[in-house]
Amino acid sequence: MDQAPELNATEAVLKVGLAQINNSFSGQNYLPYATGLLQAYVEQHAARPERFQFLLPLYKRIPVDAAVAQLLDADVVGFSLYVWNERLTLEIARRLKAKKPSTLIIFGGPQVPDKAEGFLRAHPFIDVVCHGEGEQTFLDLIERAHTRDFTGIQGTSFIDAEDGFISQPRSSACARSPPSRLPIWKGRSSH
Repeated sequence: MDQAPELNATEAVLKVGLAQINNSFSGQNYLPYATGLLQAYVEQHAARPERFQFLLPLYKRIPVDAAVAQLLDADVVGFSLYVWNERLTLEIARRLKAKKPSTLIIFGGPQVPDKAEGFLRAHPFIDVVCHGEGEQTFLDLIERAHTRDFTGIQGTSFIDAEDGFISQPRSSACARSPPSRLPIWKGRSSH
């Protein structure tokens, strides 16, 4: 069995939290598909996947303080924003950033506006947003988490250190692998 190369002191393991809060019906919850795709993509496509340790995803509606406590160990947290979780997700991210300002807060999902300047200025605790298909974009962002230099990462918007709004259009080609090639689907494909 191959062993992963050892990390040097400047390549500490990055703890990654993911949150896709869903509604529950009759005590049952939908599993967080979008965040599962993000994790699977990173584990399959990162040059050094051993650099990333994923925490258990947050997908149930729990009290805000409990959600913040669950994500507090993360260096980076990716939030998937939907109409049904917007207020709760924004409050969790706001409180998490207040408790641990060094946490990189990334938002994606259908509720993130394409023209994101107003959204980012209204929610200054969000460091960067992703537009469109997010798997490759998320990988690019977490690989640069230690520098916080997101220049050139397609499909992102953020407020830079000089308070300028930066929006980098996404590419026209979808860069992610088809779901059947991702590890979460191994052994489940019909072809």
